Amino acid sequence: MTVMVSLLAQYRLIVSKLVGTAVVLIVLLWASVSIHEAFHQLVARSLGVEMRIEVWWGATGIAYFMSPSTEAQRVVIGFAGGVGTALVMGILWLVSALQARYSRWELDMAVSAFFVMMIQLVYAPFDGLSPHSTVWLPAIIAGAATTIVYGNRWLQWVVNGTNGPQRVDRNT
Repeated sequence: MTVMVSLLAQYRLIVSKLVGTAVVLIVLLWASVSIHEAFHQLVARSLGVEMRIEVWWGATGIAYFMSPSTEAQRVVIGFAGGVGTALVMGILWLVSALQARYSRWELDMAVSAFFVMMIQLVYAPFDGLSPHSTVWLPAIIAGAATTIVYGNRWLQWVVNGTNGPQRVDRNT
């Protein structure tokens, strides 16, 4: 009976960590769309180009050029969304990764921020092309990079509750 209770508790812990990671990832992906489009707008304004940004429920966005722009301006504006969002997510990843490494902080934020950062970095050169042809490649590459960096450690965290090396307080 105690073995069954122990297995049930382990199962509940694993499910809660998977759900927690999924929720954090969805929130970061949702926020990244608005951040991405805001960086397009910010750079366009700094270059003197008028743009109109539409974001639908945070799930997707599109930018319309309202004034004439050169090809160079369009390229810079196109890169700005992905690179700017990757910078924001990179800072979030760095803070959460350091926090996860040196404390009992959960690993879901670091993994999710790293994944979204990688998607934005890979997507930046393709921004402005047909969305159907460019949406899967960044996700696949980001998934592979996240698996290489966090795969084993994340699985250990989900299954065993360990988060890799922890700083030990020698006074206790």
